[in-house]
Amino acid sequence: MAADATALRASIERWATQVVTVAGPETARAMASDDRVPTKDGKLRQAIRCRNDVKVSGSQRTTTIEAPVIQALTTDRGARPHVIQPRRAGGLLVFDWPKAGGVVFLRSVNHPGNPPRPWWDAVTRDAWRSSLRAAAAATSL
Repeated sequence: MAADATALRASIERWATQVVTVAGPETARAMASDDRVPTKDGKLRQAIRCRNDVKVSGSQRTTTIEAPVIQALTTDRGARPHVIQPRRAGGLLVFDWPKAGGVVFLRSVNHPGNPPRPWWDAVTRDAWRSSLRAAAAATSL
C-alpha cells in the first residue's frame, strides 16, 4: 500500500510540473493580448515572455514570466524625473516629436517622470489563473 501511495505521489508531481510547463507560455501569451497592458508602440506586449524554467521545490512549482524592457517597470511603478542621454558618447537621441515639428535630434532630454499605473500584478494573476485551469484540463495524469 505504501508503494501505491508513493507511485501516486510521483505521478501527481510529474503532472503538476507538466501543468506549470504548459501554463507558463500560455500566461505570457494571454498577458500580451490583455488590454490592460500599457502600450504605445507594441514593444512592451512583444517583450512579455516565459522563461520555461520550471523550478520544483517540495510540492511547489514555479516559472518566470518577464518583460525585460524598461517600460514594464516605469509604467507599473512610475518614474522620477531624470535625464535621458544617448548610450554612446557623442551620440544623439532621435525622437519623432510631432509637437516639435517631427523628428528631432537631441544630445539629452529632461524626462518629467510619470506617475505609477499599476498593471503587472493584476494582469499576471488573471492570465495565470485562466492559463493554469486550461493547462490542467489539457494535460493528463
